[in-house]
Amino acid sequence: MKLFRLTVFLFAAMGLGLGAGYLYSNNPLNEPPGPTVRAGDYALIQSRVNASVVMYGTAGCPYCRQARELLDARKVRYVELAVDASADAAAEARSLGAVAVPFILIGSNSIEGFDEDRIVELLDRQALL
Repeated sequence: MKLFRLTVFLFAAMGLGLGAGYLYSNNPLNEPPGPTVRAGDYALIQSRVNASVVMYGTAGCPYCRQARELLDARKVRYVELAVDASADAAAEARSLGAVAVPFILIGSNSIEGFDEDRIVELLDRQALL
C-alpha cells in the first residue's frame, strides 16, 4: 500500500511539473518584447562617424542583414559598427543600453531590434528618406 501511494504521488507530481512547464512555455506573456525605440542624444557618436544613422550589428545576425538591406534599398547613408569585431563598438553599444542587435541610432532616437515599419517611420521623421 505504501509503494502504491508513493507511485501515485510521484506520477501526480511529475504530471503537475510537466503541466506547469507546458503552461509556462506556451504563455504569450513570456514572449520576448518587440523592438524598443528610445529617445536620446546621440549627436556625439553621429558626428564622430559623420552619419545621422549608425547601426551596431554583427555579421551573422539575420535581423542585421534585413536592416542593412532596408537601409541600402532606401538609399540611406549609414555607418555600421560591428560589435562582433570591435570590443570598442560592443562597449559603446552596451553603454547606450543595447542588449541586442541591430541597434540603430536614427537622429535623436534609437531602435533595438528589427521592425521595418518603425525604422522607416524614424527615418521619415528625420527626413532621411
